[in-house]
Amino acid sequence: MLTRASLFGILATGLTGQTIVQSWALPYANAFVGGVALDHIHDSVWVVDETNDLITQFSRTGSQIAQFAPPVVPGIASPQPIGVKVHPLTGNLWIIDEAEVVYEMTRTGALVTSFSARPAIIDASAIAIDVVNARLWVSNDSARILAEFDFAGTNLSTVALTGAGSVDPDGLTYNPVNDHFYLGEDTGDQILEVDRTGALVQAFALGSLPISPEGIDIDTRSGTFFIGGGLAQRSVFEVAGIITPGPGMTTVYGTGCTDSGGSVPVTQVSVTPRVGSTVIVGMQGSTSVATFGWFVIGLTRTTVPLAPFGGAPCVLNNDPFAVTPPFLATNGRAAFALN
Repeated sequence: MLTRASLFGILATGLTGQTIVQSWALPYANAFVGGVALDHIHDSVWVVDETNDLITQFSRTGSQIAQFAPPVVPGIASPQPIGVKVHPLTGNLWIIDEAEVVYEMTRTGALVTSFSARPAIIDASAIAIDVVNARLWVSNDSARILAEFDFAGTNLSTVALTGAGSVDPDGLTYNPVNDHFYLGEDTGDQILEVDRTGALVQAFALGSLPISPEGIDIDTRSGTFFIGGGLAQRSVFEVAGIITPGPGMTTVYGTGCTDSGGSVPVTQVSVTPRVGSTVIVGMQGSTSVATFGWFVIGLTRTTVPLAPFGGAPCVLNNDPFAVTPPFLATNGRAAFALN
């Protein structure tokens, strides 16, 4: 019988006291830190600078690793990259340009695919990846909306942000733990947390730090945000105190086979798989089972990402300790660590 004690961390509410963990300036003139992306696979930070038309990879502490000019993309005559995110499974960059064109780029600067975000987006400002549902989201700052796309470029929905008090959503990131979005509000010097309907959850003032957020991204493992300070500050800030870190900050990647309780388990892995570090893999299934539904893991420590999880082939195992050493299970959740 599985207990009901809490295993997985949840987002804390009512947090105050945001603090700067570290900051570093971009090492070139007139830099506009318009888009920021945390690379969960390689534990680095990507920045797009529309003033200098540069796409640059830095270490978490600001050492430059690589730099590229934007690739030649259909529909973009004069590149102005304004938003960026890294797909946590492929490691590729997804970038939104001021021309309202979304494109996928490899970590070596090669174009993979692209599509126009028009007519849903007419003033692009940021991009986010919802890897759980395989969706891209683009913010339009002047219209104060989010537009949802599949990876082929089909516009699936549009969400208004005015009800949340959004004035200037220049930054955007998605938290797979709570299924919420965070908006970097440059005009109000704050971050707004909203749900998938655009309703306000809470607001975090950054003016006292002071930070005026243009680009933002979230590290659910550390609980910190990486925030770009635009043209005014030309720096990247790591800020704590917006979400609470904890074990079980996870991203859902798929489904396994049915367990003996009749549930199809949801498989989860840590959102920041790093070579040489512990990776938590969790299963959400029935509250009480004799036979666990599981999946065959294909994993080597040097070839991250950890996809695909779930789906065929699946296995059934009558011994939970053989599947989940050490066994950690609560209310239908089981988890184990791959060291």
